[in-house]
Amino acid sequence: MNDTPLPMTDLGLLEQEILSQPPEAALPANLPDRWLRLIARDLELADSVDTDAPSVAAISAAAPLALIYRILDGKGEAGEASIPVEVLLGYFFDFRVEVNSELVSRLTRTRFEPATLQSIFSNRTLALRQAQRLEAEPLESTGMPDGRNKIGTAAR
Repeated sequence: MNDTPLPMTDLGLLEQEILSQPPEAALPANLPDRWLRLIARDLELADSVDTDAPSVAAISAAAPLALIYRILDGKGEAGEASIPVEVLLGYFFDFRVEVNSELVSRLTRTRFEPATLQSIFSNRTLALRQAQRLEAEPLESTGMPDGRNKIGTAAR
């Protein structure tokens, strides 16, 4: 396994490579491996709010928030003047589940049905299917501040 920490997420590059594309490009199943791993790491860091380093969580939430907004825009739901915090947290939770499900699908023989613009953020049921054979690359380190190699969980 590669223990090299992932670099900081470059929001300019995210805009250029993903956000400037059609909204479907922001769906976890359509993200290139590098972006999927960066976003998984960012979601984990954003969820691990430390009272000593709240800025890490805020900075880490920026890229996932941009992707969530792009998806909502594609669904026609981004025009809201404001989004209640509890709704936004629900989007983060759902997006984290989708990102982690996509990671599992790419790295194991377990396959989840990928979310579409219509199904994401809709309390959908994740459907499993067995894959034929998968040759997975080693998962890169997520660059956790304490050195852990953690991708994230779907627990609230």
